[in-house]
Amino acid sequence: IIMKKGVILFLVLMLLPLASAELFVTTDSYHNYNLKNKISADVEINYDEDLDGFLRASINCNNNNSYNMIYFVTPVNVEANTPEYVNLPDLTLTRNMLGNCRTKATLTDSNNIILEEREFKNFTVTDELSLTISLNEKNYNPGEEIILTGYVNDVNQNPITNYELTIQTDEKEY
Repeated sequence: IIMKKGVILFLVLMLLPLASAELFVTTDSYHNYNLKNKISADVEINYDEDLDGFLRASINCNNNNSYNMIYFVTPVNVEANTPEYVNLPDLTLTRNMLGNCRTKATLTDSNNIILEEREFKNFTVTDELSLTISLNEKNYNPGEEIILTGYVNDVNQNPITNYELTIQTDEKEY
């Protein structure tokens, strides 16, 4: 009899509807970033019950320092079955984040119980830039002026402007 009651109770609990939360995150499609680049994202929250809770966004970078940071927290008030939209602030990438990183959105209730988590971006942060240089001539005579022109691009081949470039020879810096 005790066994039958336990099985019946288990079956009843299995049939009870559980609250369901979903997070949908949209962001850009880049996988590589340079220092000072910004990552933005928008979050759609769906919950099948009324919810007073919190949305937080965090970043974790696996480099020599194992960098972890919650960079955004906001209270959310979600009506049952009505999407709530949150624009996450831009995250500026810093030297502490060099290496492989991932970002995550977490939805909690007011008691900080996690209702849903969504990893929304895996990417690499680098300090490398590419430089393309052209010379004004193919051959030069001693003492002749050399004119260099060039372009600096980020890891996604976007042009970089307002950078100072220094060229060093054996004797001088230009």
